[in-house]
Amino acid sequence: MRPSRLLLLIALLLLAACRPEPVLPLPTPIPRAPVPLSARALTPENARLFEPLQCLQKGAASAAAFSPDGSLLAIGAGSNITIHDAHSLGEIRLIEQQPPKGYTYAPGATALAFSSDGTLLAAGTDIGEVALFDPQTGTLLHTRRLHYPYKVIAIAFSANGRTVVSAGWDSKLWLWHVAGDSVAGPFYGPRPRKLYYQPSCSMPAAFSPDGALLAWACDRDLGLYRVQDGVRLRPLPIPEPVLGLAFSMDGTLLAASTSKRVRLWQFDGTGGLSYRDLSRGAPLLLAFSPDAQLLAITGGTGANVRRTSDGKNLQGWSGVHNDRTGALAFAPDGSYFVTGAADGQHCFWGLQP
Repeated sequence: MRPSRLLLLIALLLLAACRPEPVLPLPTPIPRAPVPLSARALTPENARLFEPLQCLQKGAASAAAFSPDGSLLAIGAGSNITIHDAHSLGEIRLIEQQPPKGYTYAPGATALAFSSDGTLLAAGTDIGEVALFDPQTGTLLHTRRLHYPYKVIAIAFSANGRTVVSAGWDSKLWLWHVAGDSVAGPFYGPRPRKLYYQPSCSMPAAFSPDGALLAWACDRDLGLYRVQDGVRLRPLPIPEPVLGLAFSMDGTLLAASTSKRVRLWQFDGTGGLSYRDLSRGAPLLLAFSPDAQLLAITGGTGANVRRTSDGKNLQGWSGVHNDRTGALAFAPDGSYFVTGAADGQHCFWGLQP
């Protein structure tokens, strides 16, 4: 082949590799009040039809979580936590966090988790507090300053609902045994090079659904930790700094996002792990569908959905939010997922009824 033709072929291949993912124009208009949602679950067969069904103006969102039975949805919006009926999306309760002693402002919720029976809601804040609420009444039950003054980045309950586990910007992992009001720890995760009021890396973290494992990263240092004693079980190879992490609801898959890829690890049930790369791009937040066949991805102003078996992009939207998204969660019945952003919008994505 002549050199000029070879160079042209290489240039065309590079352009194809750098081409952005296709995204769809916005539906007009997106409803701004609660509307009926479809009961159909998103699947690899119908996910190409998903779209933003509605967006509610509720305040800058930084965390979202569903109760395990799928009846409640909690969203952290500024210093408030809103509890919604997960089916009608109507607001049931508004939890207004109060300024702690020595502060003139209320902390913002940065991580949320329900207990297995849905009777407790744990919230981590941007000043290192871990608080327990009754989601039905909004009553604050107890607060501990486990990571003060550093932000809580991940929180979960143990499978029996008796222990709250939290990870923070201070590299510490704490276990709070709620019934006896005792704590275990701190155990230490990845250590940033600098730690003032925030670390030198984003330090994303994700707990497995049963609260037994913790994936935690600082730059390219990604490890899998055993929560009960903080032991680092193994490193997980990844070539770029990690931006986001998520476990599937059955705990068999772990996804990590970087500026160039989404890497998916699969647990084989015998302690072995294998991985593959799903996509290019710079996603920040990840959430699996309940059956782990789909992965919702966001980080910009929209969202897209990929098939986990081969990484194929099934559908994508941009421009729904006016600012970067800060919250993402998939409903336990798989019928929709929710995104929240700094623009104050909470958007719900699924199939038309």
